[in-house]
Amino acid sequence: MASRRGITLIALVITIVILIILATVAINMAFGDNGLVKYAESASDYAANDEAATSGMINSAVSYIGGIASDIEKSGGNFNKAKGVNSPRLSNNMKLVVFDQNTNTWIEDITKDAYSYVDTSIEGNTNESEWANAEVIVDGITSYFVWIPRYAYKITYYTSEDKTEISETPTAYGTIDVKFIEGTGKTAVDGTICKYASEKPTADDYIVHPAFTKNANYGGGWDNELPGIWIGKYEASLANKNDGSNIIPNDSIANILLSNNTDKTIVTKPGYRSWTYCTIGNMYTNSLEYDPNLKSHMLKNSEWGAVAYLSYSQYGRNGTEIEQDQNGQYLTGGGEGNTYITLTNLSSTGNVYGIYGLSGSTLEFVASYLKDEDFSVAESTFTTGLSNEYSTAYDNDNEKNGYKYGDATYETSGWNQDHASFIKSAYGPFFIRGGNSYTVTNESGIFYFSDSKGESLGSGSFRLALVI
Repeated sequence: MASRRGITLIALVITIVILIILATVAINMAFGDNGLVKYAESASDYAANDEAATSGMINSAVSYIGGIASDIEKSGGNFNKAKGVNSPRLSNNMKLVVFDQNTNTWIEDITKDAYSYVDTSIEGNTNESEWANAEVIVDGITSYFVWIPRYAYKITYYTSEDKTEISETPTAYGTIDVKFIEGTGKTAVDGTICKYASEKPTADDYIVHPAFTKNANYGGGWDNELPGIWIGKYEASLANKNDGSNIIPNDSIANILLSNNTDKTIVTKPGYRSWTYCTIGNMYTNSLEYDPNLKSHMLKNSEWGAVAYLSYSQYGRNGTEIEQDQNGQYLTGGGEGNTYITLTNLSSTGNVYGIYGLSGSTLEFVASYLKDEDFSVAESTFTTGLSNEYSTAYDNDNEKNGYKYGDATYETSGWNQDHASFIKSAYGPFFIRGGNSYTVTNESGIFYFSDSKGESLGSGSFRLALVI
């Protein structure tokens, strides 16, 4: 009996170890000093001991696997049930960070769980969303990005500013309701089946925001459906030119420093002068070169819309306009150094966890344009007339007929009195967004859009996005 009992334990242990190894391979994790190889090597030792030791090995291994699975759920782009959103997907040169109020610095979020996307429309809920932030290190330089999880949206229009009577047609007054999507499909967390833009959604449908999709014609174009997108927390700046406080717009020194600079390393950090005096073609190329492994690119119109809609929804400012950044030196985050810490009204969340510069600061060019125009003035390398993952071609210069779902043009035209001027044939085939420091106060904002030739401007900059 003793002999047979020993054989049974050994068989059990070996079976468990094999299953654990297979599970580990399935989740693409390597063996470490405290990993499963260690368990396999000591399997015979456990078998020689009593049942308690065998049980201990099993429990320890299960705990190990559980820890790996928990980390993947929190930082692999998978759906995080506790948070109700897709977790931030990280690369090996990224880490989640959380703001330490004691030191006023960003420190690593070792829990990978400090972020929150809070429904601020719930009565009595005074909590603010704290969107996931990450530090990204490229060429030894740290930049900051914010995670926008995959979601679907629905716009409700009203006949007047008091928003009491619903309108059946688009107006200058409305609300944006967001439902987060579980995974990379079109089913919302609450079970709502949403629609893709190509499915001809009605006013009652929730639309999966096109920026997360494979459909290039609507502003996506990715090889796979995305769980979310990383957006630059600030406008792009030149990493080696943090001397913006002495540079004023249209100054000849600024032109020399920025447009003729040979080191094109981009940084997205507070207190830096935004990279102006750059043609849209160079913005596009420099963005791609930031980190090709992260599919870095210049923000598209659809991605601007994805940020704007989430900012205006119940998970952002809940219908409150972002305050205009009026610092005339175009310093990211509202001013020198850590000014952004106190100027949280410039943020998409109303706190330090949001995205800055979406209203005012510099005009922001986006990689979206009217096809079949003369783009020589822009020195553009992307105006092929065909939409892809890095740029979007528009077929029509009429706002009502030419817009795309989710791009924050016709759908939100004139909201908060933001300036609205669609791209035009020949004269202005490129979109610019947000307004700048000198735009009339009530015309600048997240729903601001206008047309441009794409030429070098002292007040024009751009923003990075990453896809992992």
